[in-house]
Amino acid sequence: MILPRIVFANFLDRSTRAPFAVVERSTEPTTAFTNDVYLDDGTNTISGLPAFRRYNGSSWEDIGFDGLSTKEKVTIVSAATYTILTTDKIIAVDHTATAAVTLTLPAASTVWDSTNSASLSFLIKDSGVNACTNNITISRAGSDTIIDIESGQTSTVIDVDGGALWFQAISAAKWIVY
Repeated sequence: MILPRIVFANFLDRSTRAPFAVVERSTEPTTAFTNDVYLDDGTNTISGLPAFRRYNGSSWEDIGFDGLSTKEKVTIVSAATYTILTTDKIIAVDHTATAAVTLTLPAASTVWDSTNSASLSFLIKDSGVNACTNNITISRAGSDTIIDIESGQTSTVIDVDGGALWFQAISAAKWIVY
């Protein structure tokens, strides 16, 4: 695979200038500086697929085309209440094995980018596999609304064992569920 142009890459020989070609390789460079990038053929990536990798100062990590790590943060909830942080991505709710759980979404305005019509999303999963008995209630922050089966809800519920829902802000005051 040859890519015609990469704008965020640093190169080991420090002499390469755009435009340039990037060729996949199966071995990590042996000499690297922090933030150096190479295209791995999938031999060393988490997914086993070709991907860019960046040297973080002590080891190589997979990154996406935006230059950010492709690893997703998993937050384990083992309490009856939890307020989702904007730094969370995947929320695994173990506490349903013990009792019902209430999660509160962050304010949609804190994750909504109106300039690009983009936002963060959150996956909430019943990892305790007991939401049928001990429901997971996901509530809005402030006056936000949640659009699930009907519009304008203040909360929604996971009530299926092992169930999961994705939440995505679609404005500064609305969430959709899918």
